Amino acid sequence: MSVAQPLKDDLDTLTSATGVSGCEDEVMALTQELLRPLVDTLTFDKAGNLVGFLSATEPPPSGSAPLVCWCAHIDEVGLIVTGHTGRFLTFQPIGNLDARVLPNAQVEVLAEPRRPGVVTCLPPHVLADGDSSRAFTMDELLIDIGLTAEETARIPVGTRAVYRRGLNGLQNAATGPALDNRACFAVMLDALRSLGTRRRFDLMVCATTAEEAGRVGAMSLDTRDCATCIVLDVTYAHMPGLPQDHTVPRRAAAIGVGPNITRKLSDMAAETAQRHGIPFSREVLPSDTGTDAWVIQLSKGGVPTLLLSLPILSMHTPAETVYWDDLEHLSALLAQVTINIAAGAAE
Repeated sequence: MSVAQPLKDDLDTLTSATGVSGCEDEVMALTQELLRPLVDTLTFDKAGNLVGFLSATEPPPSGSAPLVCWCAHIDEVGLIVTGHTGRFLTFQPIGNLDARVLPNAQVEVLAEPRRPGVVTCLPPHVLADGDSSRAFTMDELLIDIGLTAEETARIPVGTRAVYRRGLNGLQNAATGPALDNRACFAVMLDALRSLGTRRRFDLMVCATTAEEAGRVGAMSLDTRDCATCIVLDVTYAHMPGLPQDHTVPRRAAAIGVGPNITRKLSDMAAETAQRHGIPFSREVLPSDTGTDAWVIQLSKGGVPTLLLSLPILSMHTPAETVYWDDLEHLSALLAQVTINIAAGAAE
């Protein structure tokens, strides 16, 4: 399939940078440069969130233009060094990481200078009977950076580590680390380009921090003037072994439905998708969505909130996988829903 080159370039750029929760400076610098030409102003708030603002070009004749907020977190899961064992580093996860996928993972330790490393595990030849069929626990794993014990001891406790950078191509898909949630920010950039010059809404475009560590950035985001907030995040795509009612189909943007989502907005999003021929599914979310939407809905006195999600495979692993058509469907839906929100506010 043919995919817009800017979308591919943005995703490659965003995933090339590191940005563990609480240490997003590197990816934020790139995000700032990508967003700058598409908005009127850019600022950072006290929580480190990047906020771009784009003014309406044709305010509704009946009143002021509504302010719509787009939000996607820019941080990623990672590791933090907790100590030293000989020439190895001990660590704990930042965010929800599965110890089953960590053995033999290639990582980058964000020391000064940065050090390539690998998460060690015992080879099957030396395992005790029965151990080869069980997963290692997090405290059994270590990081080897190839240095002596004395050199390794100079890596400070508290140093972060991430999966080794690099986006790879599958047939019609991209795979690599940090696609959760850089893929959704790339979608926002793509949707921004499609809006055109006739806009009856003000737009606030936000890259939030520390979502993987408790949605810290979204909690402090100033949404008091927003008529609506649309949160973009990834969600679990159908795959063997996962229950169908807890996943969403591929080749369709997912529209959240549940108590964290303003029902009028989820209904409108579905109607919009049908009207414009955009493939979509409804994702049932009966409680906490695990996304920034959960806290934004309650911020600054309450904000009508919509969650649109991108199907992803192998979430929080070195081989997260998203499909290009899913990104394009989500981009089209985001743009059309925003236009319809403005039209509804003007009625």
